[in-house]
Amino acid sequence: MFVFRTTTDYIVQYSDKRAVTMATMMEARILAFPAAEIEALIRSGLEEEARDQADLRGNIGSSGGARDYLEPEIDSLVAVTMLTRIEPLVAPIKVDESIIQPGGYASVDACVKDILKKLERRWNKLQRESS
Repeated sequence: MFVFRTTTDYIVQYSDKRAVTMATMMEARILAFPAAEIEALIRSGLEEEARDQADLRGNIGSSGGARDYLEPEIDSLVAVTMLTRIEPLVAPIKVDESIIQPGGYASVDACVKDILKKLERRWNKLQRESS
């Protein structure tokens, strides 16, 4: 059996050289986890957050360097805000505050890695249950 994604976002399955019915095609929703898109949304959101925090402090960081500017304080509230940005990408997965590490994250990379890991686990579970 071959499974591939078409340009219309339908999954087409071929088995024994016969196409499955259109109804089955429309029900089949096994897609690859959109890790790159999720990571890009989180990173862009945290970059905006870094700018906002720098504006509130009246500078771009203690040393004035770009690194200070790009590393916002990522508490739980900031992290939950990032979830609202990615929720449409992973629907119908339950995206709630339980995904966020209590207390927030020490860095952008830690935030991205943790959220991706947890979302992918939920994504794969949903895909197994629906197949």
